[in-house]
Amino acid sequence: MGAAFPAQVKEAKAVLFSEKEKKEERAGADGHVLAISEYEPGSEYTYYWGSAWDKAAIKSADAWNKYMAEYAQKLRAPLTVTY
Repeated sequence: MGAAFPAQVKEAKAVLFSEKEKKEERAGADGHVLAISEYEPGSEYTYYWGSAWDKAAIKSADAWNKYMAEYAQKLRAPLTVTY
């Protein structure tokens, strides 16, 4: 799984679950990533998320990370067509 943000985030960090929480409440998940950014209450906040698995087009974690980095870059600098 991953998330892409049109605007740069201030900070992103891993938040790991305790062994108890991991076992009893989180189905074995190690933790999650927390992204921190500026937000004005009541304003719109946009982000995109997605996932992949090795039975589809993206076969590895490296391929997924590359895809997400490219997707985020496209969000921040969209193609502009003029004629």
